[in-house]
Amino acid sequence: RCTNTIVIVNSVSQLNLEVWIDHPNVVGVVWSGLPGSEYGTAIVDVLFGDYNPGGKLVFTLAKRESDYGTDISPTHNSNYV
Repeated sequence: RCTNTIVIVNSVSQLNLEVWIDHPNVVGVVWSGLPGSEYGTAIVDVLFGDYNPGGKLVFTLAKRESDYGTDISPTHNSNYV
């Protein structure tokens, strides 16, 4: 139904994006980290092209879960702290 999907990620930790990142409907991804009080206004400016959020992440997004040195998909049976 929706052929143009922009995914906005609000996270500060490792994530596995490979499950959906290559989906044909995903046309963009914005990593917003932990947004503040002006988040709504800021994300609208980005989505409508009024602001270019060009920048660099302070960490690397791995291609696969196995590229990380820790478990990023903990289960209730894991020793994840």
